Amino acid sequence: MISYTAELRRPLADGAAAKRAAVEDLTRRLGLSGCKDTVIGDQGISRGEARRTSIAVQLISRPSVLLLDEPIAGLDVANANKVVIALKDAAANGATVIATVARPTELALQTADSLAVLLRGRAVYWGPGGDAALRYAASLDLPAASSLSSTGTGAEWLCELYAAAAEDAQQAAALAKAHDASRAHMVATKPHQPGKHGGRAAPRAAAVVGPSGAAAAPCWWALATLLRYRAARRFTSLRWLTARIPAYLLIALVLSALYFGMGADVTILTSLQMSCLLFMWSAIPFWLSVAFLPTSISERRLFLRECADGLYHTPTYLVAKLAEEIAVVTPVSIVAAAIVFSLCKVQGALGVFMLATWSAFCCGIALAYAVAAWSPTIDIACTVLPLIVGVQLLFAGCLVPLVDVPRWLIWVSWLNPLRYTWASVMVNQFAGSRTKFVNGQPVLVYFQMMAEDPMSNTGIVWAFFAGFAVVAAAGMSVRRRRCRC
Repeated sequence: MISYTAELRRPLADGAAAKRAAVEDLTRRLGLSGCKDTVIGDQGISRGEARRTSIAVQLISRPSVLLLDEPIAGLDVANANKVVIALKDAAANGATVIATVARPTELALQTADSLAVLLRGRAVYWGPGGDAALRYAASLDLPAASSLSSTGTGAEWLCELYAAAAEDAQQAAALAKAHDASRAHMVATKPHQPGKHGGRAAPRAAAVVGPSGAAAAPCWWALATLLRYRAARRFTSLRWLTARIPAYLLIALVLSALYFGMGADVTILTSLQMSCLLFMWSAIPFWLSVAFLPTSISERRLFLRECADGLYHTPTYLVAKLAEEIAVVTPVSIVAAAIVFSLCKVQGALGVFMLATWSAFCCGIALAYAVAAWSPTIDIACTVLPLIVGVQLLFAGCLVPLVDVPRWLIWVSWLNPLRYTWASVMVNQFAGSRTKFVNGQPVLVYFQMMAEDPMSNTGIVWAFFAGFAVVAAAGMSVRRRRCRC
């Protein structure tokens, strides 16, 4: 994850070696070397390691401003101090680091350039960190101060002191009023002088991190990085592949067993059976596209966060997702089409049959991502997608011939990629066949496919693919503007 972020957020001019060295150095300083090859969220990484990893992901991009909420909460002193040192180094290099800390370590207290203490919503101290904060607290007239333990560190003493004062609303208000009148308050609220930064050199320009939503890396580089880090890992994931490969091959074998060798016969019965086989074969890519819904929706929070962090743009992410899905579907669809074509004795050109099958699978993927992009939950997506495919089945021209479809509904068949896929394989199967079908008509005449061209229909299917991709990108962009994880 850290290397992946470095590729996307650091300048291309840094080079692979420099980025790799920066990642190795940061993981070593944060104590993450032992888990650098572990999947986040798996049992091999602890919560503390996950917290430090999230901090490292931000630090590796060398931000100009870094806001952290409880960066050392839940960490032991040693690991908390590693985080503090890493943040201090970032500040020394010109970054502005602001963190909320409920229980600071002694190192955190001593290294803080500025410290603000809030009690009941009001500032009771705002000034330099370290010994200056301790001296100010010791100068306060607090009855509880004398009864506090003096065996702990200065940070522990300070926390105990203010925690005891927070229990009394009047005392907390008095501390806030006393601080407002103190010299520490005047120093803290003094107007900032350009060129000053705690006695250090002026911070570097904020050009390292662009504005919210702006991607640091070019689109082509972001796409290559997504494929190299995300897609390559999925291609070796048995769980991910199992959800995509076996179902297609199993369906191909089942259909081949049911319709074995029927394509070679030219009777009316076999023509009907082959029409049904080709119809089911055309519908399967759209039915099984439901397998692509969980990944798209489960990664939504990650997508929103990384887009907001400027790692990539929405179209780049969508192209990467479609590319990795198509890369898996391509060999599977070709093998499945070859199985059905050979065992069922499908007539026509094998290449046309494979191309129509592959195009339908790709179109089904884009349809699934379009539905997922606009669905708030996986439950709704799993309801909407089968509903859409069900409508496609009804208006493809097989269950209800197009001549019998009411004229005010015929437009639905024009917007049906399943219809064009089925027409492609039907023309490939029955072109030139004079076998009489219903009412003595040839098959293609009965289904009103005499004027259909397989290659043109395949092109229309790809036009639907592009349309679904645009719908998916629009949905992801709308959700990105509404949500921020």
